[in-house]
Amino acid sequence: MQTPLVLDRLRGALSQSYTIDRELGKGGMATVYLAQDTKHDRLVALKVLHPDLAASLGPERFLREIKLAAKLNHPHILGLHDSGEADGFLYYVMPYIEGESLRERLDRTQQFGIDEVIHHGRAIASALDYAHRQGIVHRDIKPENVMLYEGEAMVMDFGIAKALSSAGPETLTQTGMMIGTPAYVSPEQAAGETNLDGKSDQYSLACVIYEMLSGERPFSGATPQAVMAKRFSEMPKSLRSIRSSIPESVEKAVTKAMAIDPSPTADATRLMLPPRTSPTANTPGRLVSRRYGALGSGQRAATKSSSERSGPVLIKFFPSSATQPLSQRVAGTAPVMRKTCLMSRASMFPVSSRQRMCSR
Repeated sequence: MQTPLVLDRLRGALSQSYTIDRELGKGGMATVYLAQDTKHDRLVALKVLHPDLAASLGPERFLREIKLAAKLNHPHILGLHDSGEADGFLYYVMPYIEGESLRERLDRTQQFGIDEVIHHGRAIASALDYAHRQGIVHRDIKPENVMLYEGEAMVMDFGIAKALSSAGPETLTQTGMMIGTPAYVSPEQAAGETNLDGKSDQYSLACVIYEMLSGERPFSGATPQAVMAKRFSEMPKSLRSIRSSIPESVEKAVTKAMAIDPSPTADATRLMLPPRTSPTANTPGRLVSRRYGALGSGQRAATKSSSERSGPVLIKFFPSSATQPLSQRVAGTAPVMRKTCLMSRASMFPVSSRQRMCSR
């Protein structure tokens, strides 16, 4: 919690636009406050970067990068109202949602219903795909960065990820921070790669969905370093061994999404989408969507409702050019063979940028 002196200074710096009520929470990179937008007479969530991070980023870089993220407009992305610098504070403003985070829900219920996982997973995947097509990679997909509101998932904090990713590893090292959370980062992110693409976010989403289905994280360890190292040497426990009611198609999709390598291939790959296991199941506040689709090379494929199609659906996917497999660049890991991709309609991953749902 901020000291009274710092909070008073912050209140004074933003008094022309916002009236700060109270602190809502504090993360590794920012403190969030409940505030009143005095111009529009609405409650907002005001996020203020920690002083050491703000000093390392500088206002020019922060405002330039977060301006790009502010252009994101998607029904499952929590947008940005405002951003700025005031008396040395760097801040950005989001809508205040009277819901709960995915982390809070997991702490309360541990496991989600399978159809609800599919519903939320597809929504988050759709948001990520949209952002990736705008050239923005989140880099920190985790339950804490997903809000649940009126039965729908909303992804938060694209702005801070975009700003931090532009800072470079030296800046993050100086502040003692890393982008990403050990339990959810992709192997390439854990290995220190900075030129990440959408496949990294999709790995993180698979880790989140694993936890929603099983009630436990896919990897655990005594230290953050141990948690990150495990993804190079072992696969997580079988989902169906934890919860036998999980459909095999869902387990395969999640497991293959968590392969070490993003599966570079030179030729177009086909994605097989078997029918949804329970297309009429309800989720809180919403009916599970009967529409589905897959995206390839940044171009959305035509979709039809599930009532208009029957049987498997083939969607073409055009992957990126081949690169050296990550597993061969990390000492002590076995090579991972190239794979073709298998996706289930129940796998909730209608995303072009992810190639991890793979089978030989």
